[in-house]
Parts: sequence; C-alpha cells; structure tokens
Amino acid sequence: MNKTTAKAKIVSYLKEYGIRYEEHLQDGDVSIMMVFQKCDACPDKALEASIFFFETCMKARVY
Repeated sequence: MNKTTAKAKIVSYLKEYGIRYEEHLQDGDVSIMMVFQKCDACPDKALEASIFFFETCMKARVY
C-alpha cells in the first residue's frame, strides 16, 4: 500500500464516523490532524492526533 492509498482509507474512515480533520502538506509530505475536545483527562481538555504519511510507512503522534 502506498501513501496515497493509506491516506484515502483513513480519510474514508474519518468521514464515515464524522470525525473532523485537516490535511496538511509540508515539504512534500502529507499529514492529517484531528483535535478531540472535551477530554477531561487532557491539558486544556483537548487531545490532538496527527498521522504523517511517507512512501513506505506512516507515523502517528498524539498530544
């Protein structure tokens, strides 16, 4: 699976479940960022998750 196919599958999932997201392009690399509000155990009650897409892998970060 390449990064275009992987991103398309994740975007499809997010749309299916009504999860809001933003797409970003930086230095030719694509990423998706999601912010989840009302997370009582998180600072500022918000959880941020990002998925970065590369040619052979993906990297996920949660803040």
